[in-house]
Amino acid sequence: MATAGCLEADTGDEPAAGSDDEPDGPPFELTTVDAPGSEAGTTTVPASDRSLLVNFTRTGCPTSESLLENVDDAADRLGAARDLEPNDSLAVLSVTDTTFGSDESADELADWWTSHDGNWPLGIDEDGALTDHYDVGGFPVLVVIDADGAVRWHETDATATDSIVDGVADALED
Repeated sequence: MATAGCLEADTGDEPAAGSDDEPDGPPFELTTVDAPGSEAGTTTVPASDRSLLVNFTRTGCPTSESLLENVDDAADRLGAARDLEPNDSLAVLSVTDTTFGSDESADELADWWTSHDGNWPLGIDEDGALTDHYDVGGFPVLVVIDADGAVRWHETDATATDSIVDGVADALED
């Protein structure tokens, strides 16, 4: 069953304006939140040593929130790392974008993450550069990004665990 996603912030605000130049390409450095499965600090996308399953998510978006359980189940089935340490072929990272109306503090994000049983790294795309680079216009979006920053899979409709597992597995085989 497919569910509708959440588009841009319903506050009427436009994404934060940057320069007129194209956003810089990878790598992108994201702040990570101190929350279950996530340590305060930073992480880099792409990871230099493995592929990432990036879940672009939004607080207050029922579809994004319900997808978290399926991402968790898919990560289990795929044997994905729940941390960003090297030596795994795939890791999971959820990302919120503050330019799309998500202006929660790190503590508020940690509370949200805890209430939705997140247990892998949660990053903040503070300037929207990662979101823009990977063509995320609505939420949720799942993207497999290889170590070179190339998109191996980009999905806006994969809400079922089986669809996520199949898409990621196919992406990793290519």
